[in-house]
Amino acid sequence: MPMSRNDRIDWQSAAIGDIVFVHSHEGIIVTDAEQRIVSVNPGFVRVTGYTADEAVGRRPGFLSAGRHDREFYERMWQALHSTGSWQGEIRNRKKSGEEYEELLTISTVRDGLGRITHYVGIFTDISEIKAQQRALEHMAYHDPLTGLPNRTLLADRLSFLLPHCRRGRKMLAVCYLDLDGFKQINDGYGHAAGDRVLVEVAGRLVQCARENDTVARLGGDEFVLLLGDFERAGQIRRALDRILRRLAVPWRDEAHAFDLSASIGVALYPADGSEPDTLLRRADQAMYAAKQNGRNSYRFFAAG
Repeated sequence: MPMSRNDRIDWQSAAIGDIVFVHSHEGIIVTDAEQRIVSVNPGFVRVTGYTADEAVGRRPGFLSAGRHDREFYERMWQALHSTGSWQGEIRNRKKSGEEYEELLTISTVRDGLGRITHYVGIFTDISEIKAQQRALEHMAYHDPLTGLPNRTLLADRLSFLLPHCRRGRKMLAVCYLDLDGFKQINDGYGHAAGDRVLVEVAGRLVQCARENDTVARLGGDEFVLLLGDFERAGQIRRALDRILRRLAVPWRDEAHAFDLSASIGVALYPADGSEPDTLLRRADQAMYAAKQNGRNSYRFFAAG
């Protein structure tokens, strides 16, 4: 008996669906109403490394990398129950153990009586895209030579720390650091040697910093340190003495030996200002006073 027009449309639709399922670059998971996998496509196998035989009969949770809490999944199922679909980013684990990030869409399938018969999950591996985004964000907020926060991230950190110190009634030291004699290093040994010195200095400053301190590079041989949560100026002095001693340790690269030192200017919050720009400017002024007073030293900002 020849097929009716509606039968031909249904058959063609099913055939097209099979082609899409098999040839889609996206991974596809079909589960039953109890969320047990009944079918996966080649895209799933390619992304996860699991064969269809290894996946069918299991719940999709076996792919989880354990990066999401219970509330995450509760919100997912609430959306599925209320709207019939959910879309979001999720972190899973391949058979090899490698974690990957995916953009996942889950849809609920119901029969003619409105009963749930299946769930269909379609996902795309976006690990490379996310890695590129993180790299761009890092470039936007970090110095390319030393990896330290740049001026933009420093401003963000400073804007965050000021109200934090105000609430805790603590002091914040904004320290503007400039290397002594860095021009002579660049002129005498070349910019490549100068870059190596800057990387070494950055590493030493990070070693001296506490967990919640910030070490940033503004450019050239200028660095800024944000040292917070102090109750007395004497504590800040001890921290600065430690930094100068660490920087003064002679350093040698593959070809040259360097005697390093720095001049540091310090502006204190709240005594010297409550605005980020004001504190940075006054720390800069204090740094020049340290230069004029023999270098390898620090000076606190003094009005007038």
